[in-house]
Amino acid sequence: MQFDAELLLLAMAPLFLACIGWEAWHLQRTRPGARLYSWRDTLCNTALALMHQGADKLAWLFVIPVYACCYRHWRLVTWPHGWGSLAVLFVAQDLLYYVFHRCSHRVRWLWAAHVVHHSSERMNFSTAFRQSLMYPVAGMWLFWLPLAVLGFAPQLCGRIGDLGSPVRHLRRGRSGRAAGVRHRRTALYVQPAEGDVSRMGVAVCRPGARARLAQQARGRIRAAGVGHGIPRNARWGKPEL
Repeated sequence: MQFDAELLLLAMAPLFLACIGWEAWHLQRTRPGARLYSWRDTLCNTALALMHQGADKLAWLFVIPVYACCYRHWRLVTWPHGWGSLAVLFVAQDLLYYVFHRCSHRVRWLWAAHVVHHSSERMNFSTAFRQSLMYPVAGMWLFWLPLAVLGFAPQLCGRIGDLGSPVRHLRRGRSGRAAGVRHRRTALYVQPAEGDVSRMGVAVCRPGARARLAQQARGRIRAAGVGHGIPRNARWGKPEL
């Protein structure tokens, strides 16, 4: 059974837009002074998302042959098409995304590309669209090579990563504001969200985990002597995590 991740994302696009519209309306009604949405910031997020998708499409012209070579010569097993193999691929991709995301907060070369994602001064659902078009240059595609070695078709190795997007877009906005810190541009505020699905699973299995993370984050902010906003002397270098 064939599965097209792009069709899923296309089908969920109205849901993403509806969530953004509802959040903007709700915040304007309940917190008019917060100004968590602005046209300029939202349009910037959208433009970066489109450029990111364009860069990815161009990168596939060069990356897919590399995946195909690894798949043809070094694959360990061959997975049949079906929901079982899709589930294994989904979990494996999320684990590799966790490795990539953690490395992006530790390795300066990767952080130079990833910092775009943390460059907004506002935290809302549209901020999740703020992605870097330099990911292919930084080497994000290298992190999916193990999928080809594990026996997954080259066309799926990168595309399956898009399946984390629905979870990512709908989760990060609320979880970031719950902690009052995530995806802000200060070194203090930048905390890796790690794997999209695995982190959410931990929060579900451990109900107190999210509250503890929020409490720890607020403690760091109070210790640094800053408020909920962005300090004017914010550092833009690699975060010391």
